[in-house]
Amino acid sequence: MKKTNMIKVLLMLLLIVFVFSISLNGFADNQAKASVSEPLRIAFIGDSITEGVKTKDGSLTKTYRYELWKDLVDANIDVNFMGRTLVGIYETYKGKTFPNDNLGWGGKRIEDVNDYLKNGEWGTADSGFDIVVLLIGFNNISAWDGRPRPTTSEFNALMKELVATIRAKNPTTKIFFQTTPFGKNPSIAIEFESEYKRIATQINTVASPVYFIPSPPKFEAIQDTIDNIHPNAKGEKKIADGIWGVMKYVLGAVAMPTPIINGTNDSYKYVSGKASIGEKINVVVGTQKYSANISNYVWKIVLTKTLKPGTKILAYSSINDTKSKSVATYVLPFTPVIKQISSKSLYIKGVSTKGAKVIAKIGTKTYTATASLKTGAFSIKIIKFKAGTAAYIYSVSGGKTSLKKKYLFN
Repeated sequence: MKKTNMIKVLLMLLLIVFVFSISLNGFADNQAKASVSEPLRIAFIGDSITEGVKTKDGSLTKTYRYELWKDLVDANIDVNFMGRTLVGIYETYKGKTFPNDNLGWGGKRIEDVNDYLKNGEWGTADSGFDIVVLLIGFNNISAWDGRPRPTTSEFNALMKELVATIRAKNPTTKIFFQTTPFGKNPSIAIEFESEYKRIATQINTVASPVYFIPSPPKFEAIQDTIDNIHPNAKGEKKIADGIWGVMKYVLGAVAMPTPIINGTNDSYKYVSGKASIGEKINVVVGTQKYSANISNYVWKIVLTKTLKPGTKILAYSSINDTKSKSVATYVLPFTPVIKQISSKSLYIKGVSTKGAKVIAKIGTKTYTATASLKTGAFSIKIIKFKAGTAAYIYSVSGGKTSLKKKYLFN
């Protein structure tokens, strides 16, 4: 090969290597950019409970936002709080600095805050937000500034107008809708508690789901506020715990626990159980589907027809589009079936759930036997009893107890 041709070949190879290396670097840069997730943007909208107030020593209350932020840090969720940038002294937490931006206006009512936002006072939230925590309404309920307290229907309309303004900014934002904590007018606040719940249901949409946060449990003005209205450190923690108690499931920081089915039996027309969290319980019985609200962590669903032994019950809890991590299953046990029991017999024979423990209680005595794994047949050895003596027969299978049935010796 001539020297000139060799030089051309080498130059061509060098060019190919150079272009390939640039492509690889570009690919790596794009991959790196794709792997960096953007912080979750949260806008807190409310009044002085959200903004914070000065205490007697002149310091600013940290507010529930600070406590909720620590929960988010613990869950390794990177966040930016959006809104007006406010000055305050906050301790760092795990090497991170508290983002103090928020959209809280002290002393203002729902309609005031709505006007501010309509006029463009979004602060850093003007660039966008993913989540809104909405805690507002106490100044309306307490008629704090001398303006009349709205009726529940007026309160409902004001809140819906504010939510419409929020959704005009972001139609797909998730809204955590917190009821106002009880202050110096607890009877009034309690009256409006159901209205908050009603509003949450009415404004909920698939595109912009609303997660209702009830009043903090055991929140008391005397011990949890600095002035019967604004939360102290204990009160702030209680509010934050209530919000995080729902938010952690929605954000996937913790899997929603599977509900518990207490069960029923073949003579009942309802299913009941417990759920540690969730707004609704969803139950499937055969081809029928039911749902009901969860109240104080318990639930009960009235069925359209009486259940039969062997029926499988499925249940899961949900908060809008967030569901429990798995489905609870419960199979109704069979009550043992016997034709009759004779005062002359030394055995009680019948059929029950396969492998079940069959129990006969007669007076003060208890007799047991295990049903066949193949056929479910059982035979309980007893002593002779007089005619007319009552025997109560039931079974236990998989930790589930069947209905007790009464038989009389003949």
